[in-house]
Amino acid sequence: MFFSSWKKNRFTASATEVVILGNGPSLASMLENNSHFLSEKELIAVNYFALSDVFFSLKPRHYVLIDFAFYHEPFDDNETLAKRKTMWENIARANWEIHLYLPHSAKKHTRWQQIIGNNKHVDVHYINVTAIEGYSCFRHWCYKKMLGMPRPHNVIVPALMIALKMQFKKIYLWGVDHSWLSQISVDDNNRALVNNRHFYDTNGSKPSRFIVKTHASAPLHVILYTMMTAFESYFIIAEYARKCQSLILNQTRGSMIDAFERDYLSE
Repeated sequence: MFFSSWKKNRFTASATEVVILGNGPSLASMLENNSHFLSEKELIAVNYFALSDVFFSLKPRHYVLIDFAFYHEPFDDNETLAKRKTMWENIARANWEIHLYLPHSAKKHTRWQQIIGNNKHVDVHYINVTAIEGYSCFRHWCYKKMLGMPRPHNVIVPALMIALKMQFKKIYLWGVDHSWLSQISVDDNNRALVNNRHFYDTNGSKPSRFIVKTHASAPLHVILYTMMTAFESYFIIAEYARKCQSLILNQTRGSMIDAFERDYLSE
């Protein structure tokens, strides 16, 4: 409780249904084959979604960024620095209303704020990403107050919690492949690598180190722990969604998430 801010945020929705756009490789075909489904639904984008051209065509109203790699200074990974610079510059070009959600810790890092600061369309919300555990009655009370959430080891966790806070009746998941387990390898120097594929990787992808705040190159047990925690968090969210009388539907074919009901669209 001491790690969370009690300041209230404004969470507004203009529809009753929302689609959370994960960045998994399946999103490309889902957008190509079923873009009509997005009509009259709110959209929540995450992570590097702004690197793609569809960011400017779909114009998502909500955008969630919680990983410290998106805002922390200093940061020693040149590839990440280049990608995030382009991402922030693209967000700065947006000419539609965007609600941007970041952790409170992002406040003290100013470079990203300088890039988007002149865009009157961007409304920044700072959220609590504190891990809340304990009895369900305590957890649910904290979730309702947005004092924290299930352990947010994947950005889809806060995206879902924000959607539940906005009281969407149906929440659809696109591009949440979560197929990392088959993409893990360990090289001859004992470095654990993950080939984290995304829908915007037009030039393909390759195995790379897994960056966690305390590990510039996380060992295998840390990688597996973060993945395990993410999958566990989805079951906690599924329970909370039932309490909120909201339905979470996973429309991503082949998704490894086993906590939510499947509801595939025709191809």
